[in-house]
Amino acid sequence: MKHIAAIIIAVIGVAFICCTAHAITSAEKESNYAAAILQLETYLETSGNSSAELAGIESTFRELGGYEQSRFLRYYVAVLMKIADEEYDFQLNTYLDMLEADGDFQKYLEDSLKRSAIKSVDKLKAYTAARKYEHEGRIADAMEEYRKCLNFFGADERYTSLMEAQYESGYERAMELLKDDDYAAAYCQFAELSGYRDSRQWMDSIVRQLGYTPSSPTDNLMPVTGLKASNIGTTEITLSWNKSNHATGYEVYYKKHNSNNWIDAGSVDKTTKKITGLEQGTSYGFKVIATIGDKVKAHEALLMNQKTVSVTPTPRPMPTPTPTLSAYELGYEYKKVSANEIAITKYTGNQATLVIPDQLNGYKVVAINGNAFLGCSSLTTVTIPNSVTRIGEDAFSICRSLISITIPTSVTSIGQYAFQGCSSLTRMIIPSSVVSISNHAFSQCTSLLSVTIPNSVTSIGQYAFSECTSLSSVTIPNSVITIDNAAFSRCSNLTSITIPDSVTKIAWDAFNVCNNLTIYGSSNTKAEEYAKKYGIPFVKQ
Repeated sequence: MKHIAAIIIAVIGVAFICCTAHAITSAEKESNYAAAILQLETYLETSGNSSAELAGIESTFRELGGYEQSRFLRYYVAVLMKIADEEYDFQLNTYLDMLEADGDFQKYLEDSLKRSAIKSVDKLKAYTAARKYEHEGRIADAMEEYRKCLNFFGADERYTSLMEAQYESGYERAMELLKDDDYAAAYCQFAELSGYRDSRQWMDSIVRQLGYTPSSPTDNLMPVTGLKASNIGTTEITLSWNKSNHATGYEVYYKKHNSNNWIDAGSVDKTTKKITGLEQGTSYGFKVIATIGDKVKAHEALLMNQKTVSVTPTPRPMPTPTPTLSAYELGYEYKKVSANEIAITKYTGNQATLVIPDQLNGYKVVAINGNAFLGCSSLTTVTIPNSVTRIGEDAFSICRSLISITIPTSVTSIGQYAFQGCSSLTRMIIPSSVVSISNHAFSQCTSLLSVTIPNSVTSIGQYAFSECTSLSSVTIPNSVITIDNAAFSRCSNLTSITIPDSVTKIAWDAFNVCNNLTIYGSSNTKAEEYAKKYGIPFVKQ
């Protein structure tokens, strides 16, 4: 027992000596405080640091307790440690909230550390958001936050790096557009790169080849429209068509109905051509290609099943029922979705004006599946039967000649990208059976002049009408609650939009690059709040 008591007394003595040894004077506190601030400044002025270097600084401020602004500087360092370790969590937000809530600390940074690398809480907060967005891949958001904290902890270099990455991505996109012969879009993409790499040389080359300067991404040589036959005789047919924008000439070809061999009928610089030397009573197909010189060509326009007159009289047939053509003969492929119902999966025909039947091979047509009419360049007018309830993703995407489409009220769902890139589509009436407009549903419909959104729609999806550059005015019905990311972005001619009181969410970039926009709405609404936040003119109704 005596030995145990001696040991306890010895331990207590050592503890007392240690406590006494670690007590520091005011002068030492002041020195340690100044040294820690200098270390923090050095860290912020030097790139490539890790959170390990901050650990000692944080420890010093922790040991100083309530001395001067040690407690809040420790929170400041803790935020930097979280950023270095990519830990964007609740604790990090708590540190920022405590820093933001203390006015004395913010004044201390402004007065005592005005010329220091230790910047304001606002800049620290913006830098934190930028690093978080960059970590999540939200590059546009990250760049916006970096602009708020330039000259702080390498924000300039990170912003420049992201900008260069965007330029490189844009350059690659422009080169892809060139490969796809989308010259106007490529020109405009190069123009956005501010002279990056050899973008200006490519712009000059495109102008030389086209013979004009594209005014918009859709200002391409357009395919011929309105191709029709007239003055049909026994051995000749006269073709006519609408003038194609920018075209300097037209190549004309023809073939027999069952042949794959197109015959060159010559080139013309006008919008009519008489084809002679045909066989009587024979069906022919025709195609016309708009050109600029001999290098730039538009997509072909087709006119099929045009029959010359037969001189041999045929007996008048007895009235017989009109035979029902099979799905294959009409150019449709489908799959069964129930015992008596089918969904169209592909169209292989070449009609310009198409009325989709409500039945094929005795089955009811209830859906148009994804990609069914993707890239059908011959289509100009489509009527969907009222048996259809669903239009799938990319169903009519990139139908560049499609001018109008009739959608019945039986349709309740229009999939993502359903009409993306229908660059000739001029008018869209969305049926009242639809409750939401899907992502990218009508993006890049660059000729779209008007859209009617019914009072049944509650949400407008991401990029739903993005790059609809001919759209000038839109009225949102009072059923809509949400306008999602980039819903109307890059609608460069959009000058007015009416947003009702029902809208409670508008994404920050919903109207990005709509530089001529005025928002109309009621006072004290989300519409007014959004307009004020992003500097958009607002008119109270």
